[in-house]
Amino acid sequence: MVGDNILMFNMFINSFVEWLQSIFPHNKTMELKTPVLGDEIEHFIAQMKCLLWGNHEWSNATSRYGSISSPFVENTIFQKMLIILLPMILSFTHPSINKLIGHYQKVNKTIISGIFKMSFSLDSFYIPNEWKISGEFVNDYKEEVLNELIRFKIIERNNDKNKEWVQEFINIVPYFWSDLTYKQRILAGHLMCSFFIIDDPLDSNKLNDNEVIDLIERYEFIFIEGKFKKCDQLPLENFLLFFRNKCLEMVGDNILMFNMFINSFVEWLQSIFPHNKTLDPKMPVHWSIQSYFRKINIGIYAVMGFNYILFPNKKINITTWTNPRYNRMIGCIGKALHFTNDAASYCKEMNEGGGLSNVLFILQVYDGKRISFEEAFEKMVKISREFIDDFLHTEKEFKNSLPQDQRDEIEHFIALMKSILWGSHEWSKATSRYGSISSPFIENTINIPT
Repeated sequence: MVGDNILMFNMFINSFVEWLQSIFPHNKTMELKTPVLGDEIEHFIAQMKCLLWGNHEWSNATSRYGSISSPFVENTIFQKMLIILLPMILSFTHPSINKLIGHYQKVNKTIISGIFKMSFSLDSFYIPNEWKISGEFVNDYKEEVLNELIRFKIIERNNDKNKEWVQEFINIVPYFWSDLTYKQRILAGHLMCSFFIIDDPLDSNKLNDNEVIDLIERYEFIFIEGKFKKCDQLPLENFLLFFRNKCLEMVGDNILMFNMFINSFVEWLQSIFPHNKTLDPKMPVHWSIQSYFRKINIGIYAVMGFNYILFPNKKINITTWTNPRYNRMIGCIGKALHFTNDAASYCKEMNEGGGLSNVLFILQVYDGKRISFEEAFEKMVKISREFIDDFLHTEKEFKNSLPQDQRDEIEHFIALMKSILWGSHEWSKATSRYGSISSPFIENTINIPT
């Protein structure tokens, strides 16, 4: 029907595949059952926590266990055990009070026997070694990015806490890109600020639904229209318009690249509220629902869209950009990125009340089928490997379908997909954002916030 109009064909295939991918997650939304935590057992769960905590505090205080040679490992072990086993405790429904009590006894006995089994590694995730980016980590852009945020009154010059918060996410830039100019590094820092300064407050539960929706609509309007939706601009809105215009300036007359970025960033914006609402039920949704949301919400499409700003290319045909295999490759990276990030942020999200949306938690307790932390993590690593294998297979088919000139031009963007996954994984291990003494992952117990 379309003849040689492959662009139209690709647009149809992409839209139809997107619909296909939505079927299973949508069907799983029909399985939401009675809340895991009924009001009837909140008191009993609180008692279990108190018993565990009291026993722990006594262990710390008593001279029975005192030793001048002690490395104080007991504190770390207890907290790790609590983080690892708490999802299992919380997953019991009200007919299982006796099991709750029994489980407390089991936990208490397991603390010592499990002492050498509690350190897991984020390097269990498979990421091909050749995906690692080379080059030195250049940090010369940071001061300029911070000064811009101060100029737009998003942070205060003398507020060290806010500066440290910003430093954590602008540090991502050299993990993703090793071949940027100074000007590009600054713009990439602005992108990371846009992501986190938009998302962190909206994830904090300090705003009601109407406030969240209003802010997202205001931000979306800025990126699409290039102007403010309302007269009472917020400091962040001024910064976002500044960032948008800098992106437009960088691509010059290559409006296709600019539009591709804007579309991907707006789609990310629109994913924030639906993703946050997955925290509303008292039990986790199926992991496929989270994976479907997070494929967009994790930001991979928006970061790839930003790559079109950094490296505008007029030699790549629109039919190559819209090739369904290319889009699938980005989706595979997004899903793998979601899994590695959820593992790294597991302890942070559990401590801050966001555990219900974390895949590692979901795999432990979904549908009352309780499995151990170790089993859930092994399953998570296995599924993530399947995403990588899918990517590698699709990459091969994609390249084979292209003429040589297109293959040469698109290779840089495929390499960028790989470096984003590798860089995000390495940053997740290094950042104090996910650092915690109670993390089950050895890498995150090293970088503890001071």
